[in-house]
Amino acid sequence: MRSLLSLFLEVLAIWLLFPFFKWIGSFTHLGIASFFSYFLAISHIQIIDDYFQGLSMGKIAKKLNRSAATVHAQIHSHDQVIGKFGYCVKCRRLKGTHETEKTIAKA
Repeated sequence: MRSLLSLFLEVLAIWLLFPFFKWIGSFTHLGIASFFSYFLAISHIQIIDDYFQGLSMGKIAKKLNRSAATVHAQIHSHDQVIGKFGYCVKCRRLKGTHETEKTIAKA
């Protein structure tokens, strides 16, 4: 049989964590499968916006504390998805400003 203290702590943990899980669930309207992919999409938008502002891949990498290969991969995938669908899926989900613009045309 459980002790009254362990039951109380379990109920308290659920009561304290419920708002957090409710907040995570509020991101489902974006069509994003997991909570963490939301932050990856935000990073993608930051990289694309900075690149369109004229920053080099190296400067973007230092600014966002990412590797230059990650920045290059995000820019490359942005262009490939636009070539395939006509828009970037990640940018459209989060209403990015460059969802239909390829970065190649910028150069």
